[in-house]
Amino acid sequence: MSLLSELYDIGWEPNAPRWTGPTIDTQGSYDLAVIEFDDQGWYHDPTVQDNLARYLRDKQDERLTIIVFVHGWRHNACEGDANLTQFRSLLQDAADNEAYTPSPRRVFGVYLAWRGLSLRGLLSYGTFWTRKNAAFRVAVGSVREVLASLRRHQRDCNAFPRTEEDVESGNGTRLVLAGHSFGGLILFSAVAEYLIDSVVRPRRKVVRPFGDLVILVNPAFEATRFQPLATAILARGGFAAGQRVCFVAVTAQNDQATRVAFPLGRWFGSRFESIRREAYPKLPPRAQRDANLNTVGHLPWLTTHRLTAQDSANAKVLEAFEKGWRPSFVEEDRAFEAFNDLWRSEGSLQPGWRRHYTSGASLEHIAGDPDNPFWVVEASREVIDGHNGIFGPVFLGFLRQVCDDRVRRKLTVPLSVKQPAPVEGA
Repeated sequence: MSLLSELYDIGWEPNAPRWTGPTIDTQGSYDLAVIEFDDQGWYHDPTVQDNLARYLRDKQDERLTIIVFVHGWRHNACEGDANLTQFRSLLQDAADNEAYTPSPRRVFGVYLAWRGLSLRGLLSYGTFWTRKNAAFRVAVGSVREVLASLRRHQRDCNAFPRTEEDVESGNGTRLVLAGHSFGGLILFSAVAEYLIDSVVRPRRKVVRPFGDLVILVNPAFEATRFQPLATAILARGGFAAGQRVCFVAVTAQNDQATRVAFPLGRWFGSRFESIRREAYPKLPPRAQRDANLNTVGHLPWLTTHRLTAQDSANAKVLEAFEKGWRPSFVEEDRAFEAFNDLWRSEGSLQPGWRRHYTSGASLEHIAGDPDNPFWVVEASREVIDGHNGIFGPVFLGFLRQVCDDRVRRKLTVPLSVKQPAPVEGA
């Protein structure tokens, strides 16, 4: 939307449902559920709970790829909302990718909507504090029931795999959860207790994720909320051999909303809060102050990985897709084993490891335990461009492959390649 149109399109968005379609749309190549919550975190329509439960019962004997997305500030469930439109495109891409796998799953998208947009136009930029508070109320409301229901469905479906291949490869129902901006606040707050509990188990045990993976993109919450999880990771002292990623928080280097606007808003909102200068001996000076003002993605001492890509990588991937290129899942399996042979030959990852992805993204470990399954990632603008540039093919391709890496089985075929490079120059 242009500045001029924002200037004239000023209005109030009531605390009322914005979605006019069915709770679950089962038409087309994927299924989509839109579930809305009010400012107190209640369902706008309590019948969605029964509709979701009925859908999941009907799919009990069918493998699904469940993708949950929680939108952020200045978005809602209107049919024309940019986040909803982009989420539909993501689901279509996921369904197209499933068609190329040996055992395709049905894609089920769950769009968790809240009143991220309370004022339209330029006035919406003044709703930072009210929408942040609303996001937290949503996080501790009925959204937790939805997430618990989806996780229970996945566990029930995968408790009794139908084939030996399912046992070997984790080829059952998959559950991936993502939150953007204040949606990251909602998602993290809703699952943080589970994540901390998974870390404080004995060191010899593998940390289990909530679903398959929790993804936060340009999350807009103060890093002090992340500190209990970070402290639990340090106290654990290490991870079991073969540990795979459970949590990814990615922040764009050029995200001015969380780099500039968020600290400014927090500075005004925290004037009467007491801050300790030397909180923990292992943290930098003024760590508590900085964590109270900044998001998790803008504190160097919390960053664990760096994600980069070459210039024009997104354009090159789009061009390759137009020419008919599709990722080879066999080659990606082999590339994952090549990565393990190079960086995890003795069971644990080595410091400074690098992983290259078929979309052109490159991930580098830069700090902390190399096996830490909780990644705090700094992304270059070629991967994520600003606060809202989160649906580019390079980044989405990276996320898809990270999700696939979580459930890849051990290959017994000889390795023929180290890393696939189908996108020339990417």
